[in-house]
Amino acid sequence: MTTDVATRESPWASWDQKMKFAETLVKTGFLPKAITTPAQALAIILTGQELDIPPMHSLRSIHVIEGKPTLSSELMLALMLRGGVICTWLDSNDQRAILRAKRGNTEFTGTFTIEDAKRAKLTGKIGWQFYPEAMLRARVIAVVARVVGPDLI
Repeated sequence: MTTDVATRESPWASWDQKMKFAETLVKTGFLPKAITTPAQALAIILTGQELDIPPMHSLRSIHVIEGKPTLSSELMLALMLRGGVICTWLDSNDQRAILRAKRGNTEFTGTFTIEDAKRAKLTGKIGWQFYPEAMLRARVIAVVARVVGPDLI
């Protein structure tokens, strides 16, 4: 069976098939720890399906934050690149990350600094303590994606 791109319907179209698929995945124990029920797995898979992301990639790259499926920065960047956005890193270190993005006539340069993170009370979290450069990059990707490619993410 092929995927109907016009409706973005998956080959396992019935609700029962989708739930059975999600149940099987949860039982494997191979999903992220936060995904504990078939309903959670299915919500993430369906979110990814809307973006033409395969189920397993969705489960690895879409996280639920405060009850809302949220794309990882890596997935946001991949979707921007897939959508034709030209991204250029202007700076990336443990103090700031600067990313320029161009799409058609729209060009935007986003910056996220350690001071921004402190104001947002992010730096006390473990990821920020051990990987500030990666966390700054992730934040600036999200800022840029929301300006240059909101339809892509």
